[in-house]
Amino acid sequence: MKDGKPQELANIATAYSKLGVVDHANYFNALSAKGVCQKVMENGNPQVLANIASAYANLGIEDNSNFFLALSGDKAVINEGNSQEVCNCLWSFACLGLLDNKDYESIITSLWKKAISMPVSDFTVEGLIQLRQIYTCSIIEGGNLKLDEIPAALRSKINAVENDKLYSKTRNDISRLLNDIGFEHENEVSPFVDIESGFSGGDEFMAINMANLKDRIGIEFDGPHHYLGMGHDGRVETGKTKMKSRMLQKMNWKAINIPWFEWKELNGIDEKVGYLKGKLSEVVE
Repeated sequence: MKDGKPQELANIATAYSKLGVVDHANYFNALSAKGVCQKVMENGNPQVLANIASAYANLGIEDNSNFFLALSGDKAVINEGNSQEVCNCLWSFACLGLLDNKDYESIITSLWKKAISMPVSDFTVEGLIQLRQIYTCSIIEGGNLKLDEIPAALRSKINAVENDKLYSKTRNDISRLLNDIGFEHENEVSPFVDIESGFSGGDEFMAINMANLKDRIGIEFDGPHHYLGMGHDGRVETGKTKMKSRMLQKMNWKAINIPWFEWKELNGIDEKVGYLKGKLSEVVE
């Protein structure tokens, strides 16, 4: 670790993230050591810093104060970062629930000002989606953090993005069973019942798979992509999944999560109906 170049350290962190490696603690604990952080900040370029920040966020590593505190004092991404690097850093702060932390307020506001001042054409679809999520998160859990309004042209571009809605046979099967047991719901519902985000059409990332708007009960079927791990063996939630659950709770939704591996073990309609009734009993008074 001490002999590794910042780019090499970032490449390894990115590999851990892309592969969803569960046993990542030793590497990222070493990466967050004060001396290593200092080397990365002094010799790493904006891409290195953004990629490491993204790896922390994607893996849902919440004990990351050393790296993000060091990042908050570094100006490389603010001064030299491109649109994707700026968005990746901002999204990492949002994903890990750090927007209301005063230690990071200065870098978050500076990165945000830089982001919304960039030409609209600079942003990829991923970057536009990240901006939507960052701004929405700031409203829900930003505390005293107040981000500047997104310029009209950029907001229009964000609203024009068509997010892919992931439908699955399992999700449809669960919806039909919920109807059979009398749980009234709609599918793929925006959770922003009483929160003004300023965006049209809600946010498909935050859309609740099956929701009862009246009682604010949301049911999420969490497939394998919601968990770290290669193949279909994951049991540890990704950073993005943790982020969504945290947002729903802060908007006072009663969230029910159905992990794919629990659903897989159920045999026949009766077991599945019993499972769903049990889950609902945990949130229905």
